[in-house]
Amino acid sequence: MYLAHIRQIVEENFLTAVMKNAPRNCRGMIVVPYNDDPNKSLSAR
Repeated sequence: MYLAHIRQIVEENFLTAVMKNAPRNCRGMIVVPYNDDPNKSLSAR
């Protein structure tokens, strides 16, 4: 029963198109400010 519950969570939250596109949608919010940061050489790689 526990594995069935985990499988359901994975299917509902990670295998849907919404979660597949979420990282792509957030990437623009991260990359643009990082590229414009004058102190990015001090950031961790």
